[in-house]
Amino acid sequence: MPVSNTPSSLYRRYNATGQDFQNYSLAYSYQFGKFQFIGETALSHASNEQTGFATLNGLVFRPNNKNSLQLIVRHYGAKYTSIHANAFSENSRPQNEQGVFLSWSSDLSYRWRIYTHLDLMRFPWLKYQVSGTSYGFEYMGQVDYTHSRRSTWLLRYHIKSKQKDYTDDQSQTYLRLNTRQTLKLQNTYTFSRRFSAVTTLNAICITFTGDSPELGFSLSENLRWTVVPRLFSLNGSLTYVDTDTYNSRIYNYEPSLLYSFGINSYYYQAFRTVLVANLTPIRGLTISAKIVYTQYLDHSTIGSGSNKINSSGKSDLQLQARYIF
Repeated sequence: MPVSNTPSSLYRRYNATGQDFQNYSLAYSYQFGKFQFIGETALSHASNEQTGFATLNGLVFRPNNKNSLQLIVRHYGAKYTSIHANAFSENSRPQNEQGVFLSWSSDLSYRWRIYTHLDLMRFPWLKYQVSGTSYGFEYMGQVDYTHSRRSTWLLRYHIKSKQKDYTDDQSQTYLRLNTRQTLKLQNTYTFSRRFSAVTTLNAICITFTGDSPELGFSLSENLRWTVVPRLFSLNGSLTYVDTDTYNSRIYNYEPSLLYSFGINSYYYQAFRTVLVANLTPIRGLTISAKIVYTQYLDHSTIGSGSNKINSSGKSDLQLQARYIF
């Protein structure tokens, strides 16, 4: 079915359509001394509007065993189409993107480790909620500190800024930078082989050029207890979150069942309690249960429409049984 080219869907003009797709690629690498060059270049062919070009090339420099520098340059044409490609990119697929990525990691000592990267990106064609050529950047810096065999610390600062459509009071639309900044401080403490705790503090600031910032923070405690080795274990977490808006929601890890997603978003003002129990009564059989209770402090109902709950609290129960034979 042809893609509509109405103003609201024009960004999908070069999306994959049809049944016949062809891709040709060449991968290459070369190492000389402390340098390593790697890359891949590809061509796609389908309809006239889905015949494109993509290339990814990187240079890695390792001056010693403790330091590594990496440079990655990418160019994914707006008309390049690949159904199953999984390449390094900001977008969900390698298409309509140009960028330069630079990173550095260093083991300063037994206790200290540093990692940082900078990514400059440009999007030649339209995107969802972006009605023109746009650009953005991302920076992340992280420090890991091993205080002792029992205790480790992590400090991370991350900023990502990309252009998005903004409509003013006169109904005129133009691009403005939407910036998301996060700060994370985390301590992992191992009391024994059976019991450990992870304490995490997150802070966030969302700014849309010219508007007031939207702020938020969360504090969580995650506990892991192996009650009886190979028989019964408990994972639990308690999180307090306070954000100005849904936009300033915070993503954080919480215990989950096997094969289920362990990263969840937290927003508004609430407490969230999670308990996961795992029982292995016989060899090969594992029975798991997850109980979650969320208590909102700033409103008396949850959800809307048919999913509306006339309460400030919400409970969830998940059960899972797995047998390996």
